[in-house]
Amino acid sequence: MPSQTVQSFTDYFFDLDGTTLDTYGDLRSCMKAALQKYTQDVDRFETDFVIGPPLQMSVKMFLPAANEATIDNICREFKTQYDTSDYPETKMYPGIEALINRLYNSGKRIHIVTNKRRVPTFRLLDKFGLRDKVVEVVTPDSRPDGYTKTEMIQMLLEKYSVNPDTAVMVGDMTSDVYAGKSAGVHTIAVTWGYGSEDALKESQPDKVISSVDDFWL
Repeated sequence: MPSQTVQSFTDYFFDLDGTTLDTYGDLRSCMKAALQKYTQDVDRFETDFVIGPPLQMSVKMFLPAANEATIDNICREFKTQYDTSDYPETKMYPGIEALINRLYNSGKRIHIVTNKRRVPTFRLLDKFGLRDKVVEVVTPDSRPDGYTKTEMIQMLLEKYSVNPDTAVMVGDMTSDVYAGKSAGVHTIAVTWGYGSEDALKESQPDKVISSVDDFWL
């Protein structure tokens, strides 16, 4: 990393889905249940479900002919299912708990910046015992007019008077890398999540890692 080592950062901005937690199973189950409530035509779901697109876009991908009312109903049903789930299929990625504890115990500030909504984000952080280790959690619905991920990072930099050169964004998608770059912080791309490794490398983060052990190298 130019001008900084990972250990010398003061602030660490972690993405949630695909970086900190593997949420694929529960997202998939709740989406399938929401679709099945309003239609039986989910044959392509088994092969085409992916994490990343906005909720309405995901629904339209499976039901391109559906009207807006149906799409809204399915999105609402998904949120109800997911927000009240016990998240039985979600798990923390190997090594993440130890990494978070190491950063926390060494006095680093840990932030969660995620495109997941606030309610399930906090329920998941509570489930996995991470909430007390995190200084701040920012989601798109943390303010009425919404946040982009770049704006989340910029807000945290300003709020905690952080020099961008002493902060790093850690994520599994190219959007995480670009958000970090746009906010002027360092970037670490992880390949164990939902993003394409080739695409991550093309986005030119400061570092690409394939396991938590590589975080400190």
